[in-house]
Amino acid sequence: MIYRPVVKDAKIVKSSKANDSFEVAVTLQDSAKCKLFVQLVNGELKPSSINRLQNVPCPICRKDYYCNCMERCIDEVFEQSVGLIQVPTV
Repeated sequence: MIYRPVVKDAKIVKSSKANDSFEVAVTLQDSAKCKLFVQLVNGELKPSSINRLQNVPCPICRKDYYCNCMERCIDEVFEQSVGLIQVPTV
């Protein structure tokens, strides 16, 4: 079974003007929460990494501890999240 994340909510929780990076808290449709790290490179947003916050077991491997499964979905989560966040001007 292929996991297809659906972003329900996304908001910037932290930003750094020094290196033009943002931390985005993402809530998925299946109640999983992730923290997406985004950087502004040449005026364009690029995802750098994603971490699953351990509020529910991983929707991919069903493990209840740290795993890297969400890295496989980073592009899909990023594309959906970018439309929901308001990037502050730096």
